[in-house]
Amino acid sequence: LGFTLHSHLKMRNLADKHWWLIVKAQGFITRSFIEHLYNTFRIHKPFQDFPDSIDVDFDVVYNHDCIGEYTPEPHRILVSTKYCKTLEAVIYTVLHEMIHMRMYLDDKKSEEYIEHNQKFDAYNKQVCAMYFLDPQEL
Repeated sequence: LGFTLHSHLKMRNLADKHWWLIVKAQGFITRSFIEHLYNTFRIHKPFQDFPDSIDVDFDVVYNHDCIGEYTPEPHRILVSTKYCKTLEAVIYTVLHEMIHMRMYLDDKKSEEYIEHNQKFDAYNKQVCAMYFLDPQEL
């Protein structure tokens, strides 16, 4: 990617100082947008064997009791714009739900995919390291 941690932190600091770099998400977050994010992330580990986006339902809602949700059979990723008000929040939410999907695909017979356990934390650290994200936020 060509970024170092130092350059990422400098960019992050710049974004914090210039609030206009944080794009308001509510107006343009659509099913299609969530699908594009999914397709962007699924080309990298640990998501490389994920189903095509045609086989996943993407929902964007306003009134929901959580930030995002993954449900299997059929695969569905939901993002709530009530809580996701920035592009950054939407990206974190999609990746978070994709980690739940990864856990489900690892063991379809288990309900472990809904947990935030050591396995989730391991995937979280892997994904955050790849995209220079904060594991505390994902």
